[in-house]
Amino acid sequence: MKTIVLDAAEGPDPQGARLRESLLAELEQAGCEVEVFHLGEEEIDSCRGCFGCWTKSPGLCTIDDAGRQIAKAVVCSDLAVFVTPVTFGGYSSLLKRVVDRLIPVIAPLFLRIEEEGEEEPCHHCFPRLLGLGILSREDEEAARLFQTLVRHNAENFHCRAHAAGVVMPGERGMEVRIRIRNLLQRVGVDHAKA
Repeated sequence: MKTIVLDAAEGPDPQGARLRESLLAELEQAGCEVEVFHLGEEEIDSCRGCFGCWTKSPGLCTIDDAGRQIAKAVVCSDLAVFVTPVTFGGYSSLLKRVVDRLIPVIAPLFLRIEEEGEEEPCHHCFPRLLGLGILSREDEEAARLFQTLVRHNAENFHCRAHAAGVVMPGERGMEVRIRIRNLLQRVGVDHAKA
């Protein structure tokens, strides 16, 4: 399974390092082909909101930087994993910038789903989505908001499956690994099939 990891957990934070290590070990054990984008090391401009990716060059962002390559990698993958510190229940500004730059993979058509406007997909097959958040302190509300955000992004991108979870302070390596393994199973990554 081709897997793209969008890693916005920068620096030597022990929680982020433990999460990355556990995630990569679980993906390797499941036989996934993994490509990691360390977002803090990439040149990625903010979305300009010009909608040129819908009107001038459909499916292709008008900004020629790493955001284009990341969007292409995500669309060509089977699983996209967002790794981010949880900020007020949402993504870090770094990951949010990248998620905004994924707009070209959505067609400029809108559907009405459960009384909400939602974009129509422009590709027949979207990857599964796994959101992994890092909390600096226990905060159940932030964890719930993060899971809701990942679910809504999965709906907008018409993902085949999605799951989200957070790592709380003080969790040990094996606890983190088991949580990741369970989340991966929810999106269809099964160690038994590897």
